[in-house]
Amino acid sequence: MLETLWDWSGWLVAIILGLFAIRATVRFDVNEWFRDRRRLQKENLAILCPHISIVRSDGKAGIQSAYISPPGAFAWQCQMCGHISHDQRAIEQEARYWAENPEELRKRIKKIEDLAKKLGRM
Repeated sequence: MLETLWDWSGWLVAIILGLFAIRATVRFDVNEWFRDRRRLQKENLAILCPHISIVRSDGKAGIQSAYISPPGAFAWQCQMCGHISHDQRAIEQEARYWAENPEELRKRIKKIEDLAKKLGRM
């Protein structure tokens, strides 16, 4: 008698665990997935920012740093992505790098434009 009870309880436990496993694996929220994907795309957009803008004047093209610093502040903030930096030398080195590698800057800007289109910002 005890053996049959043990067999039934084993099956009952297996069924309950099976239902729990199915419930845990089937639960998938599409809206949450879209929100997470969009959040990651926004983060990638900020990461790709070169913090440089291309300026054209008098038929010549040049680059200009996108960082600004309000008077009396020690931090610099990128106007394009909102990144905050406290190291002016790093900003100057980055601007020098992009000035020496304009083709890479064009490629980076193209990536940013493609990602911005996916996000609906262009």
